[in-house]
Parts: sequence; structure tokens; C-alpha cells
Amino acid sequence: MLNKQGYYGYLVSKKRNEKVMGERMWRIDEFFAFLTKNSVADEITVDNIINFIRPQSRTNRGGEISSRNDFIADYAEFAKSEEADSFAETASNYFRWLHEINAAEFADTRIKSILLAPKNFKVNPKHLINLTNDEFVAAFTDLQQTIIAIMQDIKKSPHEWGNFNGIVHILFAFVMDGTHHDGTITVNAKKFFARGIVKRFNKYDTLVKLVNGLKNLGFHIEGYHKKAEEFTVTHLDTPAAITALYAFVSEVDSAKQDWEWGEPLKGFTYRLVEDPAAQKYESLYHAFMDYDSPRLQEIRTWWRAEAEKYGFSYAGWMNFTKGSKKFLPLGEEGGSISTKASFIKVWETHPEKMLKLADRFPKVFNLDKPDMCCKTDSPHQFADSSEASGKRCAFRMKFTYNGETYRRCGLENFKFRDLDLDDVKAILEMYLIENKIKKPL
Repeated sequence: MLNKQGYYGYLVSKKRNEKVMGERMWRIDEFFAFLTKNSVADEITVDNIINFIRPQSRTNRGGEISSRNDFIADYAEFAKSEEADSFAETASNYFRWLHEINAAEFADTRIKSILLAPKNFKVNPKHLINLTNDEFVAAFTDLQQTIIAIMQDIKKSPHEWGNFNGIVHILFAFVMDGTHHDGTITVNAKKFFARGIVKRFNKYDTLVKLVNGLKNLGFHIEGYHKKAEEFTVTHLDTPAAITALYAFVSEVDSAKQDWEWGEPLKGFTYRLVEDPAAQKYESLYHAFMDYDSPRLQEIRTWWRAEAEKYGFSYAGWMNFTKGSKKFLPLGEEGGSISTKASFIKVWETHPEKMLKLADRFPKVFNLDKPDMCCKTDSPHQFADSSEASGKRCAFRMKFTYNGETYRRCGLENFKFRDLDLDDVKAILEMYLIENKIKKPL
């Protein structure tokens, strides 16, 4: 079923370092135990691999899945040398299935992130060079529809696109390393291939697949090859969409890492090309808020005003900061408005106020479990200064409620869910005290 000794020899022949060899041999034991437990005595199937890849624990789930996938791919390479071993083909079918699943999830996420622009939004005048306001709005809508079409095609034919995750980055790089004239982007090829978001595709053939995918959807990319000095990008059906693309990406802060761009930029939000005079707040703030429910938008209006009263400034995404301090975060999950906040010192300084908060959110503070704290093997184990160690955990919480003593770890970042405006006000009151946040004089 599995050839542990042969695989060890393979790892030695590949000169894998001690750490990798140790991890790989541990994984093969783990895989063997899984197969034995599930009574797999002979041929391993794709379903066996799928079920093995999914870890039971939620702790470091992404890391576990990645590590197990790496092991499966590595063992499959070894299995290719075993004439009677069908594992390599099974693993290939598994990774083909995985690619299709990932493509569908990626495409659905990107399509969901595209909020179609209003038909009559006012465009930033600096972008109205060769187009009227109505023409630009139409072009921008065409651009968004083009991105949706790309995602739909990725979902339909993921293997033809290859590493589809980078398609938005490639479109951005066209603009960041190009100049625009009348619906045509002329790209500096050397700068393009040297850009970080492009260099991550270490195989030129991977880039070719993405470029060919764009060509199949109406893009005309002329002169593109790895030794080119420059190449041009146009769109045969909607040339004005290229103008809109150039205007949009020109508003992106290219100095930031691509992971900092967030959903609005990857969703091609119209907010970046909207006239600032038509916006009450920063363009990106509006862009992020567009994803919020009307109820959260209403709460955010009050929340932002409070942040500014206390001297906090907008710091990107939905964050407000003042020096090293951060304002109470707000988010939304499945329509439920939520926040995370640790309360460590305020239980001691303002117990009567915290009792009111605990009465409001009994489940958050686990009031049905007195004296609960960290496990004994935790590095943040609760310790009173009066105990033998003479140490006190910097994150410990201790309070009395209805005559019971409670111990909690402040690192837990208590999560408050299903909030309304009054809930947010109550939490913020204690958050301000906990973090010693006062209004500027």
C-alpha cells in the first residue's frame, strides 16, 4: 500500500534536509494510520486522499491542509518510479479535482465581490479626457462585466487558465507598467516581468496560459513574449473598457502589497473613479462600506463619528488609529454584526460597569463556568501575585459576579455577536476605559 522504506530512500536521493525528511516521514506514518483506521488494505482512492487531507482540528487548519497536500504531491513523485504503484495517477486525479474546486470557489468569490456601478455615478473629472461621463460609466460597467466573464470562464475551464489566482494581478500589472492612449495600453515588458506580482509566476508557461485566457475573451495582446521590449493590450469588442481599466488601476496605491488591496479593489469598485466631491468620506472607506448591510452602515456612521471625536484617523480598510491605539473594530458575518474586545484591567477598575456588560452578554463571559481559565500547560496560565511563583500573567482577568470568582484569559479576544447600536455603545464605553482612550483637550 505505502512503501515507507522506499520513500525514505527517495528523500535521501533528493538530498532533502533533516527537517523536511522528519516532517515527510511523520506524514507517511500519519497517512498509513489513517488508511489502516479506514480499512484501506489495497488500492488508495481519490476519496481516501480527500478525507485524509481534511484535518479534524481547526487549529492551524490551513497549514495542515497545505502540509498534507505537499506530502501527497511528493509521495506521488516517488510513486512514479514504482512500476506497480498506481498512486501517482490517483494523486494526479486528486489534484485535478482540487484545482476545479479551488477555481469554482475563487471565481464565485471574485464575482460576488463585484458590485456593479450605478448607472449614473459622477466620474472624477480627471478621468474624463476622451469620454463623456455617460461614456465612462458605460465603459466601466463593461469592464466589470468583462471581469465577471473572465471568472465565469475560469470556473468553466480551470485547467486551461492554470494558476488563475493571478489574473487580477496581471491586469493590474499591465497598467502599472504601461502607458495609455485611446484604448490601448503599451506595456514596458521588462518592468512588467520584473514586477513582484508577476515574478511570483516562476514559469513563463503559467503566464502564457493567463494571457491566452484573456485573448479568448476578447483581449488583443500583441507582441507579448519574454524577450519583448514592449507589448500592447486592447479589447476588440469594448476598447473603452481598457480606458476604464487604466483609470481605475491608476488610483491603486502600487506601493502597497497586493494583499492590502482588499475586496473593493479586486472587485473593481467604482468608488475609486468616482468624483471625490460626491463622496462624504474617503473613497476606500466608501468602497468597503458598500459591502456592509444597511444596518451596519447606519451603525458605522455613528461609530466613525465617535472615532473622530476621540482623535482617531482613518487608516485603511475599516480601521481607525491614534498612534499605537486602535479604535473598537466592527465587522459582519452572515448578517450578524460583531466585534472583538479584550477586557483585562477594567474588571478591577470599574467592576460595577463591567457587571452591566456581563449581564448584557452572559455567553461571552461564560458566566455559567466560574473559575475557568487557561489549561495548565498554557504559557499564559493564570497566576496571582500572592501565589508561590510571585508572578502574575499580564493577560489575566479576575472578577466576582453574584458571589462567584471568575478567571479568564484576556488573549481570548471575546467576540460579541448579533449587535445593535445600543450594544455597540455599551461595549465601546468599556473599551475606551480599558484602553485609556480620552477625547483630545
